[in-house]
Amino acid sequence: MVTLDRILDVLESLGIKELIVADTAIDFLGEKQKESFKYSFIADVRSAGFFALGKTQTLQQGVALLVESKYISHLYTSMVEIWFQQMPVVVIVLDTNDDFDYSLLHRCVRQAKDYRDSEDYKELTIADNGPTL
Repeated sequence: MVTLDRILDVLESLGIKELIVADTAIDFLGEKQKESFKYSFIADVRSAGFFALGKTQTLQQGVALLVESKYISHLYTSMVEIWFQQMPVVVIVLDTNDDFDYSLLHRCVRQAKDYRDSEDYKELTIADNGPTL
């Protein structure tokens, strides 16, 4: 299983310096991660998605949004807006929920990578046709 340190290394390689931490995802961050990145904690997941959008627009650079899988469905409306505005927000699902159907969210992303099985990622097939309204 890939570690949070590995994910944060990937974010650093993408030039991401700021994390938006949604709800209980704060429990995944250790002191090392808190020192390495500037982060904002937003208790409500829906608000965290829109906060990430606003932060990206303000900074004119990408940010990462950390969320647990049980709350990912709460991000749909903000992800639709992020897609329409073509903002570089990286959403990181910190745990696995094999019961959740991610296909709805795949319409709102340009690229999906799965780091669960190894240090290297596998590219996930996504329908990059945009959201369904």
